[in-house]
Amino acid sequence: MWQMGETTASLVVNSKGRTSLPVVVRRQAGIEGETEMVARVDGPGRIVLETRESVRSRVWANAPESGSTGGADVRQMREEDVRTSDAHAVERATTRTTPDAGDRLLAELGL
Repeated sequence: MWQMGETTASLVVNSKGRTSLPVVVRRQAGIEGETEMVARVDGPGRIVLETRESVRSRVWANAPESGSTGGADVRQMREEDVRTSDAHAVERATTRTTPDAGDRLLAELGL
């Protein structure tokens, strides 16, 4: 299980509300490259940042197990939705389109 380290770093929120996570913090948390983050307010002056995968894991860890009444079917369907969505995201990220691909699509649709 992951344990909180002693790594701390200061950062500044600029006038446009933007900030950067220092590399030492990202490395300690295992956050790389273009990672989608979720921010939630946890009280005055306190914001929690988590990766989308971390939130997903935390939610499913608290969901009813398969075989229990009520949530098992929903859990199974949601897991399949996540797999499908992740596969489509990978496909979109790796598929290159040519400049005229949009024109071809519009022509096929009769537009």
